[in-house]
Amino acid sequence: HFYRSSHQCFFTRQALYLLVFDLTLPQEESARQLRGWVLSVHRSVSGPVFCVVGTKLDLVKNES
Repeated sequence: HFYRSSHQCFFTRQALYLLVFDLTLPQEESARQLRGWVLSVHRSVSGPVFCVVGTKLDLVKNES
């Protein structure tokens, strides 16, 4: 995550933050990664708006 520190230069109040995560990864890992991004944006922007999208639903095995 070499470039992660430079992302803060692009954080603005007028942005919609699209957080995309992989539904095939363990839930704890996805939650940790999402939490990291949310905290990073909140440190730079007051009142950001997020849209969270899970991908690869077609690859998730149905447990029922």
